[in-house]
Amino acid sequence: LLHEARTRRDSRTQDVSSIAEALEATKTGWARIPWDGLGLEGEAALAQDAVTVRCIVRAPRSVPDAGDETGLVAVVARSY
Repeated sequence: LLHEARTRRDSRTQDVSSIAEALEATKTGWARIPWDGLGLEGEAALAQDAVTVRCIVRAPRSVPDAGDETGLVAVVARSY
């Protein structure tokens, strides 16, 4: 089951570089977008279309020690 869940998650998650791309990707799944390019203003822009940041991770999917690290990635998805 774990393998199936990871396969499904990975197949429905896209790496994007803009808010517009993130909004498009979240129509059918999730998006990973660089936090440095998104930030709080971008997060607010996504929220206008019911898309929220679910977590912020380091690029290789580990949890950061602090929110001010560089190279972090935000995982975003449509709100329920």
